[in-house]
Amino acid sequence: MRGRVALGAYFFLHGGVGTSWLFAMSMFTSRFASPNSLGEGIAVGLVVLLGVALAPLGMPLGAWLAGRWGARAVAVTSAIAAGLVLGGAAFVGSLGVLALAMVGLALANGALFIAMNLLAAGLERDTGRLVLPWCHGLLALGGLVGSLLTAQLISAHVPQVDRLVWTAVISLVAAAGLAVLLPDVQLEDTRPRMPHNFLLLAGVALVAGVAADVLRASLSWRFEGAVSLNGSHALGFGMAVGGLLGGLVAARAGVRNLLNAGAGLTALGLVWFLLEGGQEVSPAGFVITGLGLSCQFPVALSLAASWGSTRHAVTAVAAIGYLGTLAGTQLFWLVGGLGHAVVYLLVVPVLVVGLGMTLSRGSAPAPR
Repeated sequence: MRGRVALGAYFFLHGGVGTSWLFAMSMFTSRFASPNSLGEGIAVGLVVLLGVALAPLGMPLGAWLAGRWGARAVAVTSAIAAGLVLGGAAFVGSLGVLALAMVGLALANGALFIAMNLLAAGLERDTGRLVLPWCHGLLALGGLVGSLLTAQLISAHVPQVDRLVWTAVISLVAAAGLAVLLPDVQLEDTRPRMPHNFLLLAGVALVAGVAADVLRASLSWRFEGAVSLNGSHALGFGMAVGGLLGGLVAARAGVRNLLNAGAGLTALGLVWFLLEGGQEVSPAGFVITGLGLSCQFPVALSLAASWGSTRHAVTAVAAIGYLGTLAGTQLFWLVGGLGHAVVYLLVVPVLVVGLGMTLSRGSAPAPR
């Protein structure tokens, strides 16, 4: 039990840190770009985004290291490395050094993401219960808390350097303090590297990532009060709640019914969102869609681990899903003139059909 809680804390921390550190981009822009130079500002922004865009390169590295040292050692080492690089980035004095720091941060975070998911898949194999949706629910919750907390710190005019350093310090202390509590599961790769329906699982992960990214870019709902909220916050809340409850639903109704319910909620949320009839309709659409999407990606990881080599199959599906979250809006920029409605209506049928085909062709039981 303590191992599962510690692993959940790692997911929560990863979500919070991953959301909050990007708010420091303006600090790097003011440090390395001239105030009147748009080109230099864009260059700095692209360098900072390396810390996100190159994370998929760290995923196979993390899987390879996990095969040699174990997933727990990789999770702890990469979390500490990411914290050290993040704290050091606050004091870099040149754009070249910042670029190296961002590459190192991306590799460390990619390895950490894979190691955490491998530990969760190992727990599923040991316990026979679905753990990954719960972990990803905490990941979404951490991202939501990190975003709201950072917004409050910005409103309080806390210097960006201080925010970045304290983010790094907290992540380092938490990662080191929880290290001994993480589960030490064995991941024997006795199955084929990829499940026979790998393309379907990868397609589900990609579509779920694309859908979430497109929705985050549609900030049609905003609430300005004591705390400023928008559609991204509502989506994150739905994904957090859905992920935290996903394992309980699967334990009572089965994974198949969990996925069917998720597909139905996704469709309902998108239709609701498209109505955009007012301030009460749009946030509800975001929340319902978040509930529906919350378990699709983690269950795809779980099925990949159940039907193939845990390290290789989880890494491949995770990398593809992550790329979907990076490229969702870019993939559909051509239909921007038609609004996002066309995109949503195309994504949902693919998601539903892909899940159905994956389950119907499955040859091995998935965790309950």
